[in-house]
Amino acid sequence: MSLTLNGVIKEIKEYEFTIVDEYGDNEVKFRPVDNSLKNCNVGLLVEVKFNVKGYQHNEKYYVNLEAWKVSKADSFKAKQDAPQVDRLVI
Repeated sequence: MSLTLNGVIKEIKEYEFTIVDEYGDNEVKFRPVDNSLKNCNVGLLVEVKFNVKGYQHNEKYYVNLEAWKVSKADSFKAKQDAPQVDRLVI
């Protein structure tokens, strides 16, 4: 199953990169596959296509988000179509 998320690249490390989602309240860390980060810089608005991979080791469960395609996005298209949600502040 392939998923897609739009966001701005916040940080790029050797084996991972982080984006901030279009609403600005979630940071998501991905593991790039092959050359998926080619021509990407911090601050770039991107669309990330990724797979969720999970495994068990020593009775613990781990999940990786494997980004197989990272491309420049023109805008946050999903934000315009997203339903308005009131946030509860505690």
